Order: sequence, then structure tokens, then C-alpha cells
Amino acid sequence: MPPAADLFLTAPEPPPAQPVGVAEFAALADPLGPWPLPNDPVPVAVAVSGGADSLCLALLASRWRPGGVIALVVDHGLRPESAAEAALTLRRLATLRIPARLLSIAGLPLGPALASRARDARYAALASACREAGIVDLMLGHHENDQLETVLMRLDAASGLGGLAGMPALAERLGLRLVRPLLGVPPERLRATLRHEGVAWVEDPSNRDPRAERTRARARLGADPALRQQIASRAAEARALRFRESIRSAEFLAGHASLRPEGYALLAAGAWPASVLGALIVTVAGRRYPVASGALERLGAGLRACTLGGVRLLPAGRAGRDAGLEEGWMMVREAGAVAGPVPAGSGVTGSGVAGPGVAGPGVVWDHRFELRAAGPLPRNAMIGAFGSRRPPVRADLPSAVLAVLPALWLGDRLLAMPAIGWRDVGVPFLECRFTPRSPASASGMYR
Repeated sequence: MPPAADLFLTAPEPPPAQPVGVAEFAALADPLGPWPLPNDPVPVAVAVSGGADSLCLALLASRWRPGGVIALVVDHGLRPESAAEAALTLRRLATLRIPARLLSIAGLPLGPALASRARDARYAALASACREAGIVDLMLGHHENDQLETVLMRLDAASGLGGLAGMPALAERLGLRLVRPLLGVPPERLRATLRHEGVAWVEDPSNRDPRAERTRARARLGADPALRQQIASRAAEARALRFRESIRSAEFLAGHASLRPEGYALLAAGAWPASVLGALIVTVAGRRYPVASGALERLGAGLRACTLGGVRLLPAGRAGRDAGLEEGWMMVREAGAVAGPVPAGSGVTGSGVAGPGVAGPGVVWDHRFELRAAGPLPRNAMIGAFGSRRPPVRADLPSAVLAVLPALWLGDRLLAMPAIGWRDVGVPFLECRFTPRSPASASGMYR
């Protein structure tokens, strides 16, 4: 029998990661439908960064739905190599016979919260390109490690139920179905799949930056298998609770609230569950995360006039009575919290996407409204809040709502108020959609 020390020296290596097959991928993706029919001309989109995870997703999706997938490659322009890497990714996709489009984001400034701003710009570009093409389904390449890292970071931040549940495999955002079929797949298996197919990928050096919170979370999970298992168990429990909570929230909202296309909500009087109230605030304010639970509990016990989380709550008055609410409340975006003016020209360029001077898909203001023009807009035109002035035509909306609607400006001159259907002579039609970051209810969407 060999010495005890030799037992440790000769311990077997873990088995190599196995590639993901098409049948296995279908078993992961099919339950997240409904999907377009096989002969539907509108494809399923896949967001591809050029890294191993998203490139493997594109490969598997294209074999799962032959001829029914398009890859969308986003170039942020944040690193000198990004344009060359995007071009290389397009060539690799072409070799795999996967149709692809390049979306280039121009003018994203360096500075604080760059990762968050880049993520928002990426999703805006992807969503805009999908809507322009009539695409409903956008696949994302997040995998098992991404999920565990996300939950660990949210646990460190004392996040609530929604945060600890991690990323949903299926959610509705920005008017799309965001689908993550690989959340239970380790990244090693995705790389093994590409190696098996002889496909190379791009390695982003920012993924190894020790200054990044996600990089540090990855290192902690890699060094502590027990922590990894603990995080996985916590996330599974939280997901089950979140799903049940989302159903209850949808039922409550259906009987107690009305969300309007102008971006405000009418609420029935009475007690409100804090989680439901928080979800509605997130939607009306265009927030990414809910406000503190203590404040929501106090407000939910009895609605009152206040400002909270970027919204204003006030008596609904005639608007409530017209909706059948005798003592209703109105939730509207807080005027002092709205975003400043943004250029009306799109910051997204690429095949089929509007260029400078046209408010095409991708012009999002205040994280709540997307605007698109039917023709060229005046140079230096801006999109910003309408404010407290008198509207140019009769508008059957409360003044608090009018003040926070988007308007098209040229200096101090008002050119258009698309939400009420007004535009000055010679100004092209400007479409305006209320597209907040998150829906007020996600019943049936979170899994």
C-alpha cells in the first residue's frame, strides 16, 4: 500500500468538461418558449460579444433553429481593440453560417459607473435593433458562474428577494423576451463545445481586472466550493419564492392599478403590499432596483401624498374619478428627478439602424421613453422634459404628468410633444413609446 502522502499526490484529475449537444440545448431552450414557428420569417436574436459564452450560445441556437437565428454583435468602442475584435467575431459567425449584424455604440464617455452605463447602452442597442426587425426573442449567454457571481454580489449588498434570486431564465424587458437558456451550464462546458467544433473566441481582459467586483466574486467562488454550494441553494430558494410572489403581485395589480402609456399609474386607495408598490415605483420611475423596503412598508400601510424613489404620489382627482376611483391616487415621475436633455440623434449606428440626425430606435430618455422620428430632425435638437409651461394644444392630462413627458426642443423652442400628438410645422412625425426598464408585473415571466 503506498504511503499516505502519495495518496494525495496521485489524486485523479477531475474529468474534462463535456461539450453541450444540440439535444441538450433544445431541452434547455424549448421550455422557455413559445418560440416562432419553424417557417416564421422573424428570427430569434442572440447577443454576441465575441467571448466564448455568447459565441457558443449562437452556435447552439443556430443548430437548434437552422436558418432562424441572427447574431447581434455590439461594439462599445471602449477599448482600442474592440472594433477589430467585433470584425473578427463577424468573420467567425460567417464561417459558422450564422447571419449577423454589427451595432456600434459611439460616444460612450469614460468615467464613473462605466460598466453600468455600457450595459445600459448595450441593451438599448440590442433592444432597438430587435424592435426594428420585429424580433421578440433575444437570447443572452449568461451561464452558471455568472448567476452565482451575481447572487454573491447581491448577498454582499444585502439585496432583497429579487436580488438573491439572481437572473431569471426568462424575463420581459425593453419590450423583448430576454431568454437565458445556459444559466445552469458551467462555462467550462461552453468552452469545451467550441473546442470540439474548432471555434476560437475573444478573451476580454476586463474580465480579469481585480478592481472589478465581479472578478473578486469569481475568485471567492472558485476558492471555496462550500460557498459555491451555499450560494446555489440560496438562489434556488429565492427563485421559487420570487415566482410565487410575482403571481400574487400580478393579481393585486390587476384589481388595484392602471398603468397608462403616458408613463403614470392610477392606484386604488387602501393598503398595498410593499413589494407590489415597490415594483410599480420601479416602473414609473424607470429605476433598475427597488427602494428601501422600510419606506415601502410605511407607505403601503396607507397611501399618502409624498415623493419616494423618483416618483410623486398625489390624489388622482378627476383622472381617478374618470377611471372609477373615487378616492384614488396618481403615481407620476418626480419632476425634480427626471434626466436632463439628450441629443435627438441616435447614438447607435449600424446596418438598418438610424444614424446621426434621426431619432431612430435607441434614443431613450429618462430610462422610460423611446423616441423615433420618421425623418431627419434639425441639427442640435434635444429631447427633454416638457416642464411646467402651457401645452401648445389641449391635453386631457394632469399637469404633473405633462411636466415629465418628453418633448423635442431646439434651444428654447418647442418642436414637438409626441405623447399628446403635437408637432410644429415641418417637424417629422415623432413616435414615443413608454418603455421602462422593468415591468410592474412579471407573473409567468420569471423562472
